Amino acid sequence: MLSELEPGDLGWLISVHGSSYSAEFGFDSHFEIDIARKVVDIFNQENDFNKIWVKKTDGNNAGYVAVSDKGEETAFVNFFLVLSEFRGKGVAQELMSHAIEYSRINGA
Repeated sequence: MLSELEPGDLGWLISVHGSSYSAEFGFDSHFEIDIARKVVDIFNQENDFNKIWVKKTDGNNAGYVAVSDKGEETAFVNFFLVLSEFRGKGVAQELMSHAIEYSRINGA
């Protein structure tokens, strides 16, 4: 199931993004701080186009994707991550397809 953010999802997104990139790429805590700033920036913009969706599988968060308006009919995909235990199961395809379709429908 794909859904827009629910209470607690933003904190989870920031935390899992930081811990995943640390484990997979050796990033330090400054990366997680940067992610938190970027998430706040998306929501500080007065733009109804900007969205973040979470994919839940069997009641567990499996991944997420965000899309924001970059002007000139251009959308920017960000915060795209699928947890390792859910990879290879079509989660990424579903998230990206949803972000692309949403962007097209909304003129980007």
